[in-house]
Amino acid sequence: MTYKCISTWLAMLCLGGTMHAQTADSILTYRVEASGNVSNGTYAPLWLSSNRYGLSSVEPNSGYVRAGINFDKELRHNWQIQAGLDVAATANQTADFVIQQAFADFSWKFLRLSVGSKERPGFPLTKNERLSSGMMVEGANARPVPQVRGEIAEYVAIPGTKGWLSLKGHLAYGMFTDNGWQESFVSAGNTYGKNIYYHSKSLMFRIGNRKKLPAEFEFGLLMATQFAGDQLKKKSDGTSELITDMPDGLKSFFKAFVPMSGGSDTPWGDQVNVEGNHLGSWNFAINYYLKDWKFRAYLEHFFDDHSQMFWQYGRWKDGQIGIEITLPKNRWVSSILWEGMSTKDQTGPILYDSFAGSLGYQISA
Repeated sequence: MTYKCISTWLAMLCLGGTMHAQTADSILTYRVEASGNVSNGTYAPLWLSSNRYGLSSVEPNSGYVRAGINFDKELRHNWQIQAGLDVAATANQTADFVIQQAFADFSWKFLRLSVGSKERPGFPLTKNERLSSGMMVEGANARPVPQVRGEIAEYVAIPGTKGWLSLKGHLAYGMFTDNGWQESFVSAGNTYGKNIYYHSKSLMFRIGNRKKLPAEFEFGLLMATQFAGDQLKKKSDGTSELITDMPDGLKSFFKAFVPMSGGSDTPWGDQVNVEGNHLGSWNFAINYYLKDWKFRAYLEHFFDDHSQMFWQYGRWKDGQIGIEITLPKNRWVSSILWEGMSTKDQTGPILYDSFAGSLGYQISA
């Protein structure tokens, strides 16, 4: 596959190819890809650097050569194994060599245990990967976080509901791998985080039975947390001084799962609020099916504190709405999508948790 996009200020060239080797119960896929951006601006255009899982650059000139291999094998008794390795050599990016994906998935029926770094598009609220700007909490702008993750990836009907109520969700713990970037990026006199742990969870429900009624309603919650780690201050001689050593024991893992206030070994802000950095989104969607057409409207309401999470003080304004129409199969257009996003409220200038001094968490993209 080859395509080229040129304007008066930008040239982009991408080359790629995929090969398959298949037996009766297994598939081996190889992929080789190259991409390059050339422009005369200060930064690369937004849509050439976003939604690439961090394998991109804001620099006007950048590129990469990428190779990957994926193995998928079905076993007896509804077991399945999938594994993948995806690496890239880059130019003008945050690292010269990147392990983009390295994972192994073990599945039994609808249950899956996933270990490693893996690109995970549109979860838990399904969005069009090619057209949407992505999820607000865990989007496709940062590199995959290494993690151990248990999940029900697709909706499963709850017994006894006759197919009218289904659910899906996940639970994951991992660790960020941007220590080197954090240390090199921060300037002298400022602080940064290191060895920070990761936790996320979601639970989504779907009401509807397409065999009886051509409409569905989806709703649920996604939460992500940064916890543990160290806060350091970079000195003028290039060395770093430890400021805060956050707890990282079993109790901290539990407090990441159930947000609770921190103990005396955490900063004051975590003691009066919750330990770690918690954020998330409420997610809603309505689907309507008309013969070969599908109409979908969705809302992702982002929150970063209690007032936004529980819609206190009218904190419903931040979020993303979308309307998507999937057309019957044709050679020209498959989907039409409109999205709107607002981040203007941000809890507002008043009625917020008035404290400071917590550990400075940051996700690098």
